[in-house]
Amino acid sequence: MSHLGLSARAPVLSNNVCNTTACIATSEYILSRVDLTVDPCSDFYQYTCGSWINSPAVKENYAKGILTRESESRLAKNKLKETEILEGTYEDFKQRIKPNATGFHLDEQAELDRSNFELFKSHYNVCKDVNLYHVNRFTPIFEDIVMLKKDVIPLNATASQYGRAMAFFLQQSISILPFQMSVTISFSEHNIRQVLIGGSPAFVKYTYDRETIVSRLAQVVGQPGADDSNAHTVNEASQRSGLELWSNDVISTAVDSHQKIVGLIGSIYNKFANMRALLKTLWRDIEEDAVGGLHFRTFPPFLKEINDMLSTESEKSVQDFFVVQYIVDKYEHLAPIYLRELLSNTTSEQRNLTVSNDTAASMQLYCSRDTNAHFVYGLTRYFGLETFGDEDDRQEVLRFIETVREALLTHISSNDWLDDQTKQFAINKMKMTKADAAYSVTNPDMRDPASIKQYYGNQKSDDRSFYHAKKAALLGTSERMWKALSPDFVLEIWYILDSPGTINAFYWPHINSIGILPGFLQEPSYSTDIPKYINFGATGSTIAHEFVVKNWWSPQATKEYEERQKCFVDDYSKIFITDEQGNKVFVNGQQTLNENIADIGGLSISFHAYRNYIDKERQGQPEPSLPGLEHLSSEQMLYISYSLSECEAIPPNQARFYAIDEHAPNFARVNPVIQNNPDFATVFNCPVDSPMNKKDKCHLW
Repeated sequence: MSHLGLSARAPVLSNNVCNTTACIATSEYILSRVDLTVDPCSDFYQYTCGSWINSPAVKENYAKGILTRESESRLAKNKLKETEILEGTYEDFKQRIKPNATGFHLDEQAELDRSNFELFKSHYNVCKDVNLYHVNRFTPIFEDIVMLKKDVIPLNATASQYGRAMAFFLQQSISILPFQMSVTISFSEHNIRQVLIGGSPAFVKYTYDRETIVSRLAQVVGQPGADDSNAHTVNEASQRSGLELWSNDVISTAVDSHQKIVGLIGSIYNKFANMRALLKTLWRDIEEDAVGGLHFRTFPPFLKEINDMLSTESEKSVQDFFVVQYIVDKYEHLAPIYLRELLSNTTSEQRNLTVSNDTAASMQLYCSRDTNAHFVYGLTRYFGLETFGDEDDRQEVLRFIETVREALLTHISSNDWLDDQTKQFAINKMKMTKADAAYSVTNPDMRDPASIKQYYGNQKSDDRSFYHAKKAALLGTSERMWKALSPDFVLEIWYILDSPGTINAFYWPHINSIGILPGFLQEPSYSTDIPKYINFGATGSTIAHEFVVKNWWSPQATKEYEERQKCFVDDYSKIFITDEQGNKVFVNGQQTLNENIADIGGLSISFHAYRNYIDKERQGQPEPSLPGLEHLSSEQMLYISYSLSECEAIPPNQARFYAIDEHAPNFARVNPVIQNNPDFATVFNCPVDSPMNKKDKCHLW
């Protein structure tokens, strides 16, 4: 069957064109990525991503075996903005935001806002201060090694002291391989907090890197050589702290003990020693009955009695184990990777080497990432105000989410295969789902400097060295984590936020909450200054995806669902990528099922949400076109907006990873989604049985 020409299927050129700065920028972004010479009914992925795939930078990465995603450029832009905020002053920040930002107390709490900002910036500045690293070298850790040996794990340590030692390590986020610990809410009972203690079989199967550990111990606590220009600094700090520096023999013996105990822990660990004492040490304000009411989960057979094992080892071996583990873990805080070569030099000539521009840029990104990790709730305020907007803008996003939610509820009500029980359950669940966007407005309220100050309490940055600053930040982070055990602590979707610039939206089923991060609410995926078809295509489809990615079927509906899912499994299991040997690496249709169905459902729901928006908010009047794209309708632009975020170039050497990924490769998150979307075929006037309008479609939503 011959296809209709593109011009025959295209609508008449629109004379209603948006020529604002934002619209022009969005148009330029789209035109630099699409290949409008491709027939959209033949290959919509190439139609929307063709020029991007064939761009010199992407082709160069492909030739080098580097996987490239279009979304990476947006993430990199957000990371640079995070760094720019910390590089600047509070006054710089104030100048970059709109002066009439509503709901953020920028005037009445200006000094408190500045104080919060300075706390975060102080940590950042210490992190990237090269001179501090040169002056201090590895000596900041000396006093803590002495404290460890004297107070935390003395030679006559008891069983309860082992527990306190582990508590001390946990407060500093130090791993005692393969021991892991986390706090989360129960998946089954929303009013129960759980302490998860465990690991996995794969985690304990590792190679002990003795050579690296010996080298790092020699750098940190080893006796300096005669030609070491740092000898005076090291010896003076040793005398001041009371730490006796280690000879090569002492280092070797300590590493022997460490290696042995690490191996034992990796094979026989089960549970903590004196758990109640450990918890009370971690959380000083915890009540006795609260400890008794905690629920502990372990994952046998991987957890065993650490206490019994330690009691069979010599006191010196146990002490050496803890001290070596502490030094190994803290090494990064003493010598960040971007300065490691510089700091390992000991001669005076080498020591005077200057930091290159590349190293300086690496320092900024490293320190920005570290600062955001510890102070993400405070820094999201500044990032969001600069890149997203204020309370009025947040409210508009919430209205946008409601439009998507209403379309989903209509989809559920009109579904032709769900039973009434499942429909009602799903409708009730969706109505009760809490939506958050851009900022947390509770615990802390990111709009309120006083709330942020209260959240971080009396935390201060220790500017003596990055080692000290990191230690203070880790203690603060640990205390906040353990407060999550309190019955009064309210878990919010923002609990999982790790960086202001993260580009994603999340649905957290434990608390039936959906959140959109400020890093996601950026052009070209979302803006209040561009036509809404862009927002619905890129962001609305993601919101709807998160709403429907989890199953909530009744037994009756489950049977029907299992029948219908076979179509999706078969459809996606035919998709493959060719590897380096020319072999076909097929997508696992069963493993990617939930995400695939959510992709298809999310786009369909968002499309109808957009139609509802046009009918209700614009009385059926179409939105203006973007310059250079006047021949495309609003609904066609919605589909293009959806697909642009999935542009990806996968070199053959990366193919094998998609055999185990729960997500299909990005090209399979476009064409199969389009092929199973009847509205797309209508909007683009695709002939029946054309590649993007297959006759037999999989249907769920």
